[in-house]
Amino acid sequence: MCDKNDIQLFSNRMFSSHSDIHFSYLEKIIPNVKSFHHLTLIEPLSCCLHAIQNYDVSLFKNILINGCGGIGMLMGFLLKIVFGKKNVFFRDIHTVRQTNCVNSFNAYPFDLDISFDLIIDATNSVDGLLFSCSQALKGSTLCIMSHLYGDDTSCVFDLVQQKELHIFLPLRNGEKSNLKKAGKLLMDFWDIKFNLMLKVYNNTEITEAFEYISHSGYNKHIIQLYE
Repeated sequence: MCDKNDIQLFSNRMFSSHSDIHFSYLEKIIPNVKSFHHLTLIEPLSCCLHAIQNYDVSLFKNILINGCGGIGMLMGFLLKIVFGKKNVFFRDIHTVRQTNCVNSFNAYPFDLDISFDLIIDATNSVDGLLFSCSQALKGSTLCIMSHLYGDDTSCVFDLVQQKELHIFLPLRNGEKSNLKKAGKLLMDFWDIKFNLMLKVYNNTEITEAFEYISHSGYNKHIIQLYE
């Protein structure tokens, strides 16, 4: 969690020898997992689940997921594989990441000629968010999953206002039960072929991992600190 967030409920999200988390937030999620790597997907998937719970996805004709990192990938997994939504499109400035999601989830690449009534921004950049706003139809829905703390987003407000966009910023897990639901969804729906989008580093490769992320073709990076 971020550096200045809910004291006594969350960790400070930094590398440290330990985290002091309030006991009420601890939850045993599932007794067995396909692999320990899947455990790293449960918390972000619960955030995606919390976001989607605020919509009736059957009402949207075309959905664009802008940004194919970990959150964008899991949003695609949720919408395409779990909910079976047909018209899901992916966009990313890294074409390999975009192609990974398109091929893995049998989705579509971004098309300028398509109109989107729901756009999910998972770019984690102001430029990416501005692009999402520019592609949104007037009166359509924009779900912002990007963390832009400290960045100047004042330019975004004008676009949101001009287009009368319905915006939602669901950056957390929602109900604690979402963690268990996310764990079960991964157990039931995650296919082994999706693991090709994951890159796992061991504890001696931490420096390499952070140097590689910005230009990596993988959608999710995992650092394994112990066996």
